[in-house]
Amino acid sequence: MLSTLDLFERGFTVLTRPDGKVWAKAGRRVAEGLGIPLAAFAIGPGGDFEEPEGRWADLYGLGAGGAVLVRPDGHVAWRSRGSAIEPESVMRTALTKVVPR
Repeated sequence: MLSTLDLFERGFTVLTRPDGKVWAKAGRRVAEGLGIPLAAFAIGPGGDFEEPEGRWADLYGLGAGGAVLVRPDGHVAWRSRGSAIEPESVMRTALTKVVPR
């Protein structure tokens, strides 16, 4: 069994529900442009990982279309409880604020 903690060891990580995959795509695109290592995963039915208890999104404070950006040390750096009109712009702002340059 995989823990979400296992996903945070290599760099920044974006976690979404399957209905929030737009955040994962935006995060990957922005991180690549900034030269920041970032992984992105959708958790739940139809996502990258199943979650049998179905509680992780509630524990992370996510609603439909939401996402969370987690630092490599496992701390939440940023969260969007739901979707956004311009997720790439929002993700760029989040990453530039939390990544030391």
